[in-house]
Amino acid sequence: MVKYEMYERIYYALQPKLDPNRRIDVLRSSNDPELEKYFKWTGSRGSTHMEEDNKIYVKIDDTGNATKGTWLEEFAHALQFLKYGNILLSSDNQESLAREYEIAICLIKKSNQLGLSEDDIKESKKIIKEYEEYCKNA
Repeated sequence: MVKYEMYERIYYALQPKLDPNRRIDVLRSSNDPELEKYFKWTGSRGSTHMEEDNKIYVKIDDTGNATKGTWLEEFAHALQFLKYGNILLSSDNQESLAREYEIAICLIKKSNQLGLSEDDIKESKKIIKEYEEYCKNA
């Protein structure tokens, strides 16, 4: 649990520069049994979304399989929400997929510098492949 608290502390130390209006909140499965159930049901490691009031929630499965890459990816998505705003709902989910792809490319390019695990790299490569397949078929 200590490593997860470290990632969160790093984020909150950077928050005055990255998120001065404090629009981002971090929610951890260790503090919310319903969130823990959600992650077990979806098999996801993390999730980030923006509410209509522009509040951004970074949700992390810190009791399950969240990794360093999960934390970095979800915080990067939070920054995307700050920069680009919310994602419009659509039947093809194209904008959401494009944002996933953007983060995956960044994580792969910086994987050595970030010290990402093979599992994190594999997950990012999977996202890249899925997006490229989507674009071919679109």
